Amino acid sequence: MSTLNKEIYEALLEAGVTKTSASLAAESVEHSDLDKRLAIVETKLDTITKMMWIVVAGIIALVLKAYFVV
Repeated sequence: MSTLNKEIYEALLEAGVTKTSASLAAESVEHSDLDKRLAIVETKLDTITKMMWIVVAGIIALVLKAYFVV
């Protein structure tokens, strides 16, 4: 078994669900939380990437101003 939520697994077993079904359900709950966290990380990474390009554009503008504007 991979990572699963033990509380949900035990609760499903007590409710009369088979072990394989309880295991799969607990794993899917754990993976859905992982998906949410990855979505947050991707959003932050996109923001950082945009900010990086703004900084690069500013540096290019300063270099062009320094060498080509009299």
